[in-house]
Amino acid sequence: MITSKNTFPYVEKTDEKSRSMYRYLIDEKSDVGKLNSAEDIVKRISKSGASCIKLYFENGYGNIDIWPTLSSETLLRIRQSAKKMKLPILAHANALDMQKLALEADVDVIAHGMWNWGKFNQSRSVPKPIAAVLDRIVNNKIGYIPTQRVIAGLGEVMIPNIVESPEFRSVTPLSLLAWYKSKEAQWFKKELRVGFDGMPDNSITEVFLYGKIGKGEKVIDYLNKSKHSLMLGSDFPGSPSYANQPDLTTYQEMKAMRSAGLTLDEVLAAATINNAMQFNMHDNYGTVEVGKIANLLLLNENPLDKIEAWNSIHTVVLKGRAIARNELAARQ
Repeated sequence: MITSKNTFPYVEKTDEKSRSMYRYLIDEKSDVGKLNSAEDIVKRISKSGASCIKLYFENGYGNIDIWPTLSSETLLRIRQSAKKMKLPILAHANALDMQKLALEADVDVIAHGMWNWGKFNQSRSVPKPIAAVLDRIVNNKIGYIPTQRVIAGLGEVMIPNIVESPEFRSVTPLSLLAWYKSKEAQWFKKELRVGFDGMPDNSITEVFLYGKIGKGEKVIDYLNKSKHSLMLGSDFPGSPSYANQPDLTTYQEMKAMRSAGLTLDEVLAAATINNAMQFNMHDNYGTVEVGKIANLLLLNENPLDKIEAWNSIHTVVLKGRAIARNELAARQ
């Protein structure tokens, strides 16, 4: 991922431990090919074996505009260098204006649904300006990863008994479950409440689960009806919300795709071949063929009969090694 000291997400970090996560800090003033220039950063990412470059288009949470974004000149230099290295560009963008910027930067994939519609937030259907952006995504064959679980996780963390579901308990160690119930673990809830001016927790949940997710579903439905292939991705963890858990979140994302109108065949494609094709990895992944890497899920039920079949895992095959599902379950 590429960011600068002035742009998201680095700009919001206040401690050195958090800032140390960002290895590719670009210097927008650096001359072509010099240390930490666009060309230097892209070359280093390519040498690391990465399959893509991630850029951030985020000027502030919600309707707040407080952070700068990378300049158009910098984005052009990144684009040109990425093409030379044959690396697709993935854009973090979840608002109407930010997805517009991502398209202007000629990205290959947009990660996140469009939850923030700006001045159209009160619209009950997809307004023409948003439809125009989505049409451009379709026409330019831009990959699209809805990541509905990012928003769901924000809403569900406010639900008192969210950690009690059988699925949640199957993937979460008992000691961690106990911590989630402690006062110390509620810090993120407190942060969320600050932005809602005393609104009850259940109302905050509704804002996310029925407001923002509803907008995301309308975007998914529009793209799907335009015969645009979607891609599976949960962006786990996405936020400090413990309502999202590894492995479980991806399954929930598949259910969210189904809820938004995708057929079971389309969910299967989103989870397999669509990603492989978009990231130019289809020679090794995406379908079951001789010569491809054997990463497989063996299910007890047919995923083309019902979405819940994805939770009927019998065996996980990882690079040819068979692993029984119960070996991967949380130890209670």
